[in-house]
Amino acid sequence: MQKSKQAKKANGGFWDKVTRIPLVYLVFLVIAFLIYGQTLKFYLGKFDEDLLILGNLNSLKELSGIKIAFLRDAFLSDKGVSFYRPLQTVTYMMDAQFFGTRGSVFYFTNILIHAAACSTLFYLLGLLGNSRKTAFILALLFLTSPLFVHAIAWAPSRGDLLIGLTGILTMVFFVKLVRTQQYKYAAFAMLAFAAAVFSKETAVLIPVVIAFFYILMVKDRKKSLPAALIAFAGFLVVLVLYFFLRFHAVKLATPAAEFGMAPFLHNLRTLPEYIAKFFIPVHLAPMAGFTVLNTILGLIIIIMLGFFTIRYSSKPFSKELFGFGWFLVFVIPGMMYSHKLGSAAYDYLEHRAYLPMAGIMMLLLFILTGIPEGKIRSRVNSYMLLLAVALGIYSFFYAGNYENPMVFYDHAVSSNPASAMALSNRGLIRAGLKDYRGAIADYEKAVTIKPDYAQAYVNKGISLAAMNDHAGAIMQYDEAIGFDPDLFQAHFNKGNSLYSLGSYNEALREYDRAVKIYPSYVSGYTARGALFFQIKDYISAENDFSAAIKLDSSNSTAYLNRGKSRFNANNRAGARSDWIKASNLGDPEARELLDKYGQ
Repeated sequence: MQKSKQAKKANGGFWDKVTRIPLVYLVFLVIAFLIYGQTLKFYLGKFDEDLLILGNLNSLKELSGIKIAFLRDAFLSDKGVSFYRPLQTVTYMMDAQFFGTRGSVFYFTNILIHAAACSTLFYLLGLLGNSRKTAFILALLFLTSPLFVHAIAWAPSRGDLLIGLTGILTMVFFVKLVRTQQYKYAAFAMLAFAAAVFSKETAVLIPVVIAFFYILMVKDRKKSLPAALIAFAGFLVVLVLYFFLRFHAVKLATPAAEFGMAPFLHNLRTLPEYIAKFFIPVHLAPMAGFTVLNTILGLIIIIMLGFFTIRYSSKPFSKELFGFGWFLVFVIPGMMYSHKLGSAAYDYLEHRAYLPMAGIMMLLLFILTGIPEGKIRSRVNSYMLLLAVALGIYSFFYAGNYENPMVFYDHAVSSNPASAMALSNRGLIRAGLKDYRGAIADYEKAVTIKPDYAQAYVNKGISLAAMNDHAGAIMQYDEAIGFDPDLFQAHFNKGNSLYSLGSYNEALREYDRAVKIYPSYVSGYTARGALFFQIKDYISAENDFSAAIKLDSSNSTAYLNRGKSRFNANNRAGARSDWIKASNLGDPEARELLDKYGQ
């Protein structure tokens, strides 16, 4: 009996030390790097990393242009697509200052944010519950779950990591505010909320969840009401500023087929599948499709959570309703969105579960702390700790699927064979490696799955053109145009093939269509300028290269070719000025032309 008491005391002392702040934060950081440190050797170029980061490196490296992040969409496009995430872009800008041949800095930042989010979750669970040990184990589960490998090892998930950290932090400050009535926490909550909404759109619902918390879990509402009202007034100010800036940055509305009730109903299975994958890493996929197994497993776990809530919690289950409500409120917005390709792209993306699953951790906290102290509670804690360790080991090995674009898409295709987008994107990687036949095989599989997949036809045409089959390429571009007449890439690449075949007038018509559809298309102007130069219309060529330079002042090729056009139009001074600029931008041919004609 005496030994048992001593063992319990020693065990309690161990947990007191491990969960002591700030040591516990260091523990989370070390474990995060043990699992994800390997990503520091991983390469960028996976799904949307090329569009968000690699294609914008010149802009991202200009820290002086931070204001652009708040004036444009998430892709830094002047077209204004539906995503507005300036804080995500700002963190990319900070990362880009240290960019190398790998994505190490971008993944390093993801690891730091993940560790910080888990530390903040631990602190919040400690505020809401009465056991630091239970809070630690649940935060550790959150840290190690393979469901979040996609969030850490894939750079475009930065917004979800940021909203996870700042969303939980907003909740922490609000809890402190209503408990202490110290108004400094209202200011902190407002700042954290501002960081959240400028990280990802879902954050606009944070005040809804906090109001839910206030109604369900704050007992002395009369005493804390003035402080709460100040916080909500701050949230309102942030929302007004956010929607004002977003209105000017996002110009294109999302079609009803891509956002609304129809996608929501289709995506209902996302709810159980997120919960299933968090605890049981089956059928993990970077471009996930619904599976019967995950849906059933998720439903079983939800039923079990309901059973244990009734078994160990006290009525009216207000705390438990808040935890599950958190999950629902933050997961539903993502369910209302569907990619324009529908299931031929993916049914859902796993990183979107990041903030919602914090609610399930709260639900588990309330259930576990309802279990009386004793063997059962101790055994449950031990099982969950073992589960966290097992999941961490699994995450370590699973993360290898994100090492480089080819490995990523191999896994995307094998884990969701119905994803035509994964096949088409893998084809692009193969084409980049000059495996054109392998690329064409992927494109053909993609259009077999989705026969109206216009971009896949364009991609196939580009590979055929690289094999000098321009006639075959033009047939593919025509297929694409038949399905999507406004696909500017189809017109542009058809123009390229027609140019290669010497059909200059037809090529010119296709280039005209491309830049009419997309007036900011730099490559369209440079290609058309090259055509004008070829047919000796030097003035038109100069105009097109000037248009390209206006859109991209760092385009050395445009300066080089405008210089050639001016030279042939007997504007030697203008040519020399352009070649100097091109040479300064690193173009070796411009240097040669300066040496030959520059004097």
